[in-house]
Amino acid sequence: MTKSEMRNRAESVLNNNTNLFKTKPETYQQQFSGIYRKRLQTLWPVLAKAAGTKWISSNNKLSIIDKISNVIEYQDSVIIGTVFLDQKNKPSILEELSKSQWEDDKPLPKNYCSDSQLYFLEDESGRIQISLGDLSNKYVIVTGMIIAVLGAVGDDGIFIATDISYSGLSVQRKKLEFKQETFEKDNNSGFDLSSDNISENKLVAIVSGLEINNRSSEFEFKRQLLADFICGQLGSSSVPSSRISNLIIAGNSINSFPQDLGLHYQEESDDFDHIYEKMVLLGLEKTNDAKFQETLTESKSEFEILDEYLSQLTNCLDVILMPGESDPTSSILPQQQISVDIMLPKTHSMNSLHSTTNPAMFDIDNVSFLGSSGQNVQDISRCLVDHNLIDIAYSTLSSRLFAPTSPDTIPCYPSQTHDPLILTECPNVYFIGNMPYFDSRVVVSEDGEKSVLIVLVPKFSATGELVLFDLQSKSVQLVQF
Repeated sequence: MTKSEMRNRAESVLNNNTNLFKTKPETYQQQFSGIYRKRLQTLWPVLAKAAGTKWISSNNKLSIIDKISNVIEYQDSVIIGTVFLDQKNKPSILEELSKSQWEDDKPLPKNYCSDSQLYFLEDESGRIQISLGDLSNKYVIVTGMIIAVLGAVGDDGIFIATDISYSGLSVQRKKLEFKQETFEKDNNSGFDLSSDNISENKLVAIVSGLEINNRSSEFEFKRQLLADFICGQLGSSSVPSSRISNLIIAGNSINSFPQDLGLHYQEESDDFDHIYEKMVLLGLEKTNDAKFQETLTESKSEFEILDEYLSQLTNCLDVILMPGESDPTSSILPQQQISVDIMLPKTHSMNSLHSTTNPAMFDIDNVSFLGSSGQNVQDISRCLVDHNLIDIAYSTLSSRLFAPTSPDTIPCYPSQTHDPLILTECPNVYFIGNMPYFDSRVVVSEDGEKSVLIVLVPKFSATGELVLFDLQSKSVQLVQF
């Protein structure tokens, strides 16, 4: 980047709310019932208000049942509770604990759905089976969601649902008007980097799934091309690199075990990870085992590669670094910040690196962003059939639950006092990283007072794609390398 380009680099005001999803586990000894209880207690009055607006305001004969156990047969009513989706293919912790330590782990199924799955709604008073019919295709409904259901109990004791309601979008500080660009996912070439019609407005770049590792150089060239593009070193005056004020990296910056290296190597490495965890507990992590030392050296080398790569980027602009499923931090949601002072010392010395949580919420020039590294949407998709990923992402906003399937199929921090993943504020932009393809949609609340741009950010290691968000026109564009 030339001195002139460095002087002309766009600057934005970043307000990183790092404390919103920071957690301190109270203890790991209690069960997770406290999270479900606080989740229901928090959202019950919100759903009662939503149900009143949607149904009761036009039908005075309807009433909200205070407890599921008090439901009356054949009488139309509204019940509110926590969804439990009984799926036989879901992983079970009880089965895991009952297995012999010598049994081989079975791979998780790609989808938990089956023809025999059943829906239940429960609260502290009891549980009732619900029949959703076609509503299961219209709405995203998974274990852990708090919903209101309109219907009546039939002869067989099953609650026949005729409609459901989510909590609705949370409070939003300011509604924005978005300009939506449309793309065909199956035939999308992005926009031409050499064209002259690129906006001069300030841009926020979002990328995910860099998946740096020292055993595969397949995407090394594209990653460097990405860095050169952002830092203005591609040599084209029409490239808007100087207009990019911030770069968001939405998880999975490192992947020590890429799938294309073969199952044998993956299984062998996993074995050494398991051994290392045991040895740390015994204080024997400084083993002289040659193979194990090689594994540790490779991991250290990957951190050094990432540190060098990020130092290029942070020399040019502010970088927001989110952890992901394969990054060196706990996978328990909400994921806490990567310890950049230890793992990325070169990049950490620059003030332009902002390590944050997953999920993360921050403001850039008074535009509020909510970010996910993708685990919440990916896990919900395993519980459903033929649901669009945008619809799934929207359901996490409208239900006010970032990860409703936690702690059922995604680990989260236990708590007796609150659910740290309840969304108390509605963002302007909601991006989800490590998705299989790019997509975007503007959603508006039923009252028209709130709007959110939902963006699926594709995994860079699989697609070579970067997303640009225009802070002035509020439009989103795709760059392919």
